[in-house]
Amino acid sequence: MWLSNILLKPFYSFMLMGLPTVTYTPINQKSIFHVPVTIEDTSTYINYKIPKEYFSKIDKYIKKYTNDLSLIPTRLSDDEIDYFISINIYNCTSPIFNSITSEPVTRCEINTYVVNSKGEEGTLIMDYTSNFLSLDPVNIFKTREKCEFKRKKENYILNAKNKNFKLNSIFSRKDKGDMAKSLNKKLIAHTDNIFYVNGIYDKIYYDSSLIKSSVRFPSEIKEINFEFLDIKFNNPHSIFYFEDKLQFVGAIWANLYDI
Repeated sequence: MWLSNILLKPFYSFMLMGLPTVTYTPINQKSIFHVPVTIEDTSTYINYKIPKEYFSKIDKYIKKYTNDLSLIPTRLSDDEIDYFISINIYNCTSPIFNSITSEPVTRCEINTYVVNSKGEEGTLIMDYTSNFLSLDPVNIFKTREKCEFKRKKENYILNAKNKNFKLNSIFSRKDKGDMAKSLNKKLIAHTDNIFYVNGIYDKIYYDSSLIKSSVRFPSEIKEINFEFLDIKFNNPHSIFYFEDKLQFVGAIWANLYDI
């Protein structure tokens, strides 16, 4: 189900009903819901350069719901700047999940990097899967799909799939043995705004767990297969993971009333 941004506003106000009225008042159109989230260790990024021959196809997909977003190049863990697609797969916990599940929720996002007409840059979630029911401003409620990220001894197994993409990968991790490197500040800055394809974004607040983080590179990639929009991506530019947990607070659909 897809709702226009105009219809999303009363839906969002309806969601706030039942929350503590001192903080979240549905009548107040500026009330924004904030959620703390812990990203468990080994949150993994698999990065591909966007092939020039498929640039227009991906751009067209992004503009399916809005013309307000444009692809921009960025830097990842090195000084090379280019247009990238980044797969981010991770396990996460949040107090908002506690009444429903005691287990971490697994999520796999297909991301790229964009700017809107106001000059606000950020990360765009082009598509995603989760092993749990999800809420977003494009699909509203998105049912659980195949999404697995687990460890067996030194191996990490990644499996995710929906109608637009599929990912299968296995990599090896040696605790404290994999090469470490600082994350590029540009990529950290692109965490500030997490866009959806209709132009709405979550505003992300983070602390030293991200700012002072280092990423590590798997000691061995045993298998990796990734397809998106019927494009088969080969030879990833880089694969890295966060050794430690990350602490975030998200302002959900933070710019909804500004659109």
